[in-house]
Amino acid sequence: MKRLLACLLLTTTAFAIAPGDSYEKVLAEKGKPKSQAEVGKNRILNYPDVTVHFQNNVVTTIKWLKEPPAVHTETAPPPTNPEPTPSGNSAPAASKEEMSQAQIDRIERERLSTINRIKAIVNQKARSYTRKDDMAVSKFSEGWFHAGALTPKFDTVDIRQTQEKSYDKYEYVTSDLNPGVVWRGKDLEFNSMTKFFYEDRTIPKKKLSEAEMEEINRLYRIIARCDAELKAARAGDP
Repeated sequence: MKRLLACLLLTTTAFAIAPGDSYEKVLAEKGKPKSQAEVGKNRILNYPDVTVHFQNNVVTTIKWLKEPPAVHTETAPPPTNPEPTPSGNSAPAASKEEMSQAQIDRIERERLSTINRIKAIVNQKARSYTRKDDMAVSKFSEGWFHAGALTPKFDTVDIRQTQEKSYDKYEYVTSDLNPGVVWRGKDLEFNSMTKFFYEDRTIPKKKLSEAEMEEINRLYRIIARCDAELKAARAGDP
């Protein structure tokens, strides 16, 4: 038993970072990231080999982009005289239907969590300003956006290619929905491949950074995977 515990400890300590680690510890272990994004209490550090997600500066998710370093440990031998498990105390095996529904529930939770993370990035508020007489302001009539939205092709789309910077040419912009309030044009964007997740359409959308768009691309791939898994699970595929 002691030998098995030692093996498990070696396995869990072989990686430099783990869920629950602090932001400062990750920086000490991995150094400066190639890029990072911060949305409210959530932070993302992108390294060449791994993407690390934080909430309140604590690691929540680690996504290895390359194979993690191999861990060389000894495997504990099986016990020489294993004790038989009393059949009367064993839990009944779940039916195929129960296993399928549990799988569907798990995938749907993952998909919903992914959508919420996308919305948090896409719907960040750009800084607004009180309109003054000496400001050069361009006004957009009938609001900021037309009705409806395209559904992104989650498995292939690259939102970096569909980001529009049409507001850049204006110093300040406003609309008839926002009397007395303006935004700097260079702080804003429109993206037909994120519009699907716009929540408040009475205000313009903050221009996303390269790191934020890369993160949304990654989250879109998760949605595509979940959709494929849900289709297979509901069809009864193994």
